Amino acid sequence: MKTFDAPDWMIEPFLKQGILGPDYYLYGAGRALGFVRTAAYELEVLEDGSETVGHQQKIAEYHAYAGISAARTAIDATAAWLNVRLGLGLGQSSVVNLSRKDFRTKVLVGRPEAQEYCRVLGDLGREIDEHRQRAQHREGLAVSYYLSQKLNFLSGWYLRPQGMSGHWEDALLLVELLRSWADEIEDNLRGIHDLVKGGK
Repeated sequence: MKTFDAPDWMIEPFLKQGILGPDYYLYGAGRALGFVRTAAYELEVLEDGSETVGHQQKIAEYHAYAGISAARTAIDATAAWLNVRLGLGLGQSSVVNLSRKDFRTKVLVGRPEAQEYCRVLGDLGREIDEHRQRAQHREGLAVSYYLSQKLNFLSGWYLRPQGMSGHWEDALLLVELLRSWADEIEDNLRGIHDLVKGGK
């Protein structure tokens, strides 16, 4: 299995100075991003496996579950990093959540210029939560392989947000979904990182 690590921009300083204090959470966010990218890659190379019915399906469901969970973990670890790095003193409570306006308000007292980054991550966290709740606490993820016969519809593993009874038109190509989340999380995390590290 091919694996991905935390982004290079994060790893390089850690190799020089080690992972110190609050950067433990930052590295946790980076590792989670690597897990999202690993899941996307594995789904991309995993064929439908119709000759081994059920086996490939379970592998696809596993990577979908892991990728979705890791995407949320990356956002949560970013919130934990901000809590410690900015000295907000909120402990490990459920309040430390970028999807919560009260937490974002506390972050923005010290770093108002991080508002857009925090808002984007909070909104994305809510979007991911819809899928994560289905995966972890309800009926599970509706993952299916679609072998395209149309030029405008790609073959691959799809997630049906409304479950197996949902319409195919609403299905999301998992590789694209996970990669877009990873890119968006990384872009906004790096933006926050540069503001916070530059000001402290």
